[in-house]
Amino acid sequence: MTDFQTKLEPILNSFSGVIGFYAKRLDDGYSLEHNKDEVFAAASVVKVPILLEALRQVQHGMLNLETRIPLPALEQVGGSGVLMAFQPGLEPTLQDYLTMMIVVSDNTATNICLDAVGGRDAVNTSLQNWGCSNTTVVGKLMLTDDRKNAEQLAGKKAEVTPFESVMLLEKLFKGELLNPELTKLALEILEKQQYTEILARYLPDGTRTATKSGQIIGVRNDVGIVWTEHPYIVALCSKNCTDERYHVDNEAVLALGKISKLVFDSLQ
Repeated sequence: MTDFQTKLEPILNSFSGVIGFYAKRLDDGYSLEHNKDEVFAAASVVKVPILLEALRQVQHGMLNLETRIPLPALEQVGGSGVLMAFQPGLEPTLQDYLTMMIVVSDNTATNICLDAVGGRDAVNTSLQNWGCSNTTVVGKLMLTDDRKNAEQLAGKKAEVTPFESVMLLEKLFKGELLNPELTKLALEILEKQQYTEILARYLPDGTRTATKSGQIIGVRNDVGIVWTEHPYIVALCSKNCTDERYHVDNEAVLALGKISKLVFDSLQ
């Protein structure tokens, strides 16, 4: 058993739910994994493919980042973010909405961006084209039952796997999804995410990351790129955790944070 596995086992064995992760070093492809193909509820990690689909449409002239989109009262939903507290009628740009969707995980901004790209089918089609057959968007977030689609009413949630999350970010990093200008923009937005209590929790101060986390009851996820001497991409996922607190010291947050540090130490 490697030193990595020796340190990993106690974290996995003491966790109340299921953990999956995949990490890939970019210079030589060396990887670390556990349940990398397990399907997890995406939570707000689903906002990454929505961002990428919007920028893909910008690249093809279907959308414009400077287009101003009114903030309708109907789309102001609860959960994470700040737009729900603003007065309706504000007109941020599409780029503003994309930024808020990632940086403060704004659910209202997410729903507006999902409308802008043409809905879940547009994102899911691109995910299939990008090779992400197990990553899916189900619909808008935090809707009342009268606005949910049939799958949402049946309890279906957006899904990801650790492997596909890393693959998607690797394609972004390598410029395989977007032109250089939009690749740079996507990475800059991801670098500004303000929820850093999982992936970056135990990393050395000043470590550069570009990430997106997500949380719902029983689920904590974080995916991102870590710039070090040997840059790598990692996806950390969990489900069925019995700690239902929305708290920075939630059991899953701490466990995934420890795994993130193990990955960091092992890939240097």
